[in-house]
Amino acid sequence: MRMPIQGEKVLTMARNISYFISLQKEPLPVDIDWVIKRFGVRIIYKDFPPAFDALITHSDAGYPLIIANSDKPPNRLRFSLAHEFGHYIIPWHYWERVCLGKKPLHLESEYHLEVEANLFAGEMLMPYEKFYPLAIDPKVSVEEISTTFKTSVAAVKSRYGTILRYKEFYEEVSKENK
Repeated sequence: MRMPIQGEKVLTMARNISYFISLQKEPLPVDIDWVIKRFGVRIIYKDFPPAFDALITHSDAGYPLIIANSDKPPNRLRFSLAHEFGHYIIPWHYWERVCLGKKPLHLESEYHLEVEANLFAGEMLMPYEKFYPLAIDPKVSVEEISTTFKTSVAAVKSRYGTILRYKEFYEEVSKENK
């Protein structure tokens, strides 16, 4: 049985972090390394086989640690870092998976966690207020948006899909910010 995806909670967490550290005032692209380090998470880059992107764990000393594949394309690596940071920030992800060492029984039982971490990463790297005006402008291509945010074209398309899926949430957010 799949667990429900708590999309609005996750998007709100990412937005709150953005406001907490004033990311909306910063130029694009979001400096995700800086954001992650600001929250006390260390990042180690190493060469790994192509199938490995990144993971979050903790060091022997107990601090949170993201291990990332330095061989990945930069835009892919940025998304992977934001995704793993999502696992750290979302309370029901990091605590259960890393601190308690719970392993999923199979991929199906972890599906909702991965979707939530992707939603978090999309909001962190492509904040709604900066992304949406570009996404609805017919003069701006997907490739231009990808370049602006330093994400892959696939991530841009997924982010637009998220905004459509959570349209009511973003409409409410827009009203609150006026």
